[in-house]
Amino acid sequence: MRPGRLGALGASLCVLGACAGGAAAGDLNPPPGPIAPTGMRILSQATTPPPIEITEPGHYVLMSDLTGVSAASGIEIQTNDVTIDLNGFAMRGVPGSIDAIRVPGIANNITIRNGIVKDWRGNGLQLSNGQNCIVEDVLAENNVFAGIASGTNSIVRNCVSIQNGGQGILVDNASTVIGCTTSFNAGDGINGSQGVTIESCTSYENLSFGIRSLDASNIRGCTVYANDGSGIAVAQGSLVAHCTAFQNAQSGIRLDDECAVIECTAYQNTFEGIFTDRSCLVARCSAGQNEGPSISVGTYTMVRDCLASDAGMGIGMKAGIEVRGTNCWIDSNACVNNTGEGIVVLGTDNVITRNYLQDNEDNLIAVGGNQIGTLSTSPVGAGPWDNLSFPP
Repeated sequence: MRPGRLGALGASLCVLGACAGGAAAGDLNPPPGPIAPTGMRILSQATTPPPIEITEPGHYVLMSDLTGVSAASGIEIQTNDVTIDLNGFAMRGVPGSIDAIRVPGIANNITIRNGIVKDWRGNGLQLSNGQNCIVEDVLAENNVFAGIASGTNSIVRNCVSIQNGGQGILVDNASTVIGCTTSFNAGDGINGSQGVTIESCTSYENLSFGIRSLDASNIRGCTVYANDGSGIAVAQGSLVAHCTAFQNAQSGIRLDDECAVIECTAYQNTFEGIFTDRSCLVARCSAGQNEGPSISVGTYTMVRDCLASDAGMGIGMKAGIEVRGTNCWIDSNACVNNTGEGIVVLGTDNVITRNYLQDNEDNLIAVGGNQIGTLSTSPVGAGPWDNLSFPP
């Protein structure tokens, strides 16, 4: 290599060394205080005392427990498109405090997750003014009013709401409650407006109803027990399916007009196991050991493929299936070991066919004006519409 090229290389290295030596070194010590994950904004009582007002959309994270103050909520959301991650921390109320988190005006697309709200003198979460809200993985405990209250088109999932002075969970129209547990609330465990879906929830020992909803609701896969009202009560056009109602102080499952209850169990309730108004379907259900009739139905109702047993246990003389109204079809049910009638028909123009009646005080009693399949004592030679009736 020629000497000129070595000289040029040496000069280049000297220039690079000078540049490196002159570069400023960064501060290796982070600023004091909690560090928010990238893209999140910090919520901290140390820097902003309650009420913390959120006025800009964004993703916020709580960095420590928060204790309320009198005459204020913990956090107020005053804008759309807000997510609050409670980050596993607790928001605790004090005497005179209002709600843990509150939407005072119209604010939509709110998400609250992953924390505890307890001991507030208002609600735990008061999001009733918001639409399209999501509440998930929240424990609401010992708040004076509702544990969790959310607005239209909301989702409440994987939450626990206990010992609140109002409803455990309260949702407005077209909302979904899934995978939640409510207990020891002074109001209903779960209360929904029209068109709600409540799925895979447990509601027990509430001082009112376990689950209650308005028209066109869908209640699926839920367990309700030991509530002071009915276990499940729904208004017109609703479906209750794959649910269990046990030891409730009123009816196990109570339906308004044009409803269906399918593949449910109602056991040891104080009133009826299953009660319907008019134009309902009761199918493939089991109702037993209720103090009232196992199944009691109103006008224009079909009861099919159900087991109704042991009605009136402890008080006596209650029917397996009670037909209060007219124009019902009671078909292919098993009514066994009831303290009163297997089937009692109090109205007219009903059709009673293909039922199995065994060991009831009276297998079947009906007023005149009904169409009843012959009571046969053996399936051998019985007609296709006969009822099979076996004495005690």
